[in-house]
Amino acid sequence: MRTYNSDGESNILFSFVKGVVVIASKGQPMSISYDPKYPLCLFASEAAAVAVQVDKNGRWLTNRLDLDSKGEIIRLGKERALDDGSFIGNKHTNHCGAARLLLPSGIEIRSYSLVNCSESPEENLLRRIVRIESSAPLCDATVDLVAQDLKDVPSVLYYISQSQFILSLHTDYCSDQ
Repeated sequence: MRTYNSDGESNILFSFVKGVVVIASKGQPMSISYDPKYPLCLFASEAAAVAVQVDKNGRWLTNRLDLDSKGEIIRLGKERALDDGSFIGNKHTNHCGAARLLLPSGIEIRSYSLVNCSESPEENLLRRIVRIESSAPLCDATVDLVAQDLKDVPSVLYYISQSQFILSLHTDYCSDQ
């Protein structure tokens, strides 16, 4: 799996190892969600997109971690020895504790900051976790919500064009010129 943008602002997803995904963000938002008890992670460029139900019982993943849009790389997946492929031995290594967050489910979250040029310590990752209190309701998979939105666009645009609010904004703007 590999996706990327070349305009300087990008989210990159790739992996060459089964059960591992690497997510990078620079200039764009990116979030992951997880529940420490379950071996499942979601990721999306919209924080609300990871606060969704993941089963028919209405369960959702309880924690969200937002990547630093100034530049961060996150590795999600099977645990890996910290001296096997880490930045240990690199002059930029951060020695402020474990450079990973190991979940009881066996998923390891490792972060590398492009701003600090170092792995992020566990304390930094823990401090950035946001608790997800609820999720969006399950949608009917047989209903195409995008098609309905597209169908509604002309009437919404017509309503906006006829709106007194838009007319008053236009009048106010033109009178200031």
